[in-house]
Amino acid sequence: MSARGIVVVTLGLLAGCSGSSASSTSSASEPPADAATTTDAGGGATPEAAPPETSTPWMGPAAHPPMPQVVDYGGHVLSAPEIQPVVFAGDAMQNDIAAFTSDLAKSTYWSAVSHEYGVGAIRALPVAVANEVAASSLTDAQVQAWITARITSGLLPEPDGNTFYAVFYPPGTTITASAGTSCTNFYGYHGQSTSASGAAYVYAVLPRCHDAFHTDLANLTNSTSHELLEGSTNPWFATGPAYATVDPDHAVWAIATGGETELGDMCALMPGAGYLQPSDLPYAVQRMWSNAAAAASHDPCVPAPSGPYFNAAPVLPDMVTIDLGSKGSLTTQGVRIPVGQSRTIEVDLYSDAPTTGPWKVEALDLAALANKPAALDLKLDAASGKNGDVLHLTITPLQTEPNGLEAFYVGSGLQGRSTLWVGLVSNQ
Repeated sequence: MSARGIVVVTLGLLAGCSGSSASSTSSASEPPADAATTTDAGGGATPEAAPPETSTPWMGPAAHPPMPQVVDYGGHVLSAPEIQPVVFAGDAMQNDIAAFTSDLAKSTYWSAVSHEYGVGAIRALPVAVANEVAASSLTDAQVQAWITARITSGLLPEPDGNTFYAVFYPPGTTITASAGTSCTNFYGYHGQSTSASGAAYVYAVLPRCHDAFHTDLANLTNSTSHELLEGSTNPWFATGPAYATVDPDHAVWAIATGGETELGDMCALMPGAGYLQPSDLPYAVQRMWSNAAAAASHDPCVPAPSGPYFNAAPVLPDMVTIDLGSKGSLTTQGVRIPVGQSRTIEVDLYSDAPTTGPWKVEALDLAALANKPAALDLKLDAASGKNGDVLHLTITPLQTEPNGLEAFYVGSGLQGRSTLWVGLVSNQ
């Protein structure tokens, strides 16, 4: 993320791949496979519940809408990142931070997440220790001023175009940035600034965050991997962006991630993508988005786990408009449904290898997942399927949203593995 927040979504089915589905089965006549049916919400036609076809053998990933791509805007990446870790005196995690950055530089993980974007091997510099007590409260502007002052004082090396300062704050320090407050709205961010001599540099802010799900060290290294990859592939986001945002046709994914669609953000959304521990890296890291893997119908978050990748992709038949306020508007794929009406769309199931059997599928309203009043009623005509099956999803808007838009998820689960796809409904 670029000085903004991370949104992590937990889905019921996606967490366990078992139990009841949030979708229900409806009865009436089934529309043709290429049809999108609009009816009144009060009791018009909905698709018949019919089992998926099972006679066609697996012959490669079935046809489905393309997965998103994170767009390269042509800016420079860090071709040879030099990571300068910075800690404050007495940090109990100093040795782990030093070991993590050193091991990261030698790991196969870093190459797996970075090489397709033109980012080379990391050079991990020795940890710089600031012999001072970290402030209890800081703004992002104060963080930048502190880094610049420490460059001038000689604590930190002069930036050379590949220098990446990773500042690890101790417990008790709270950082406020445009995204909000550390450990409440974000676990880390990256930014860009300039030294007193005018040399541009990249930095990451890494607070010490505690939660009930992971150790503080796992939170720290997982967030660090996220920010180092994003800061290397989109270092100059404000002045010369590189891999900065998702492609316009998939703008709804930005709604689902809270507005962040850099390479780490896209996978922070995905179930099971965080807190990976590679065989050659004894610390928790995050899987990152691969445009190449996504385009080939593989797991887009690499390094991918073993076994077949599967997903269920809603077919969004319309082009709808997202109002960006002072920044204008954006046209993207979605499905247009006025409040009080229903519409049925296809959901294409695909996998990149044969699965052990059908996988479970359910549709979930983003508003309800965020503990808000449900905005959409979502009904699938079947609760499972396999590669090549086409399910049908009937969508009924329940209320008019302030911006006329509401996102939904289609989640899939099989044998402990989960995937998801994001769709968009427009009331306008």
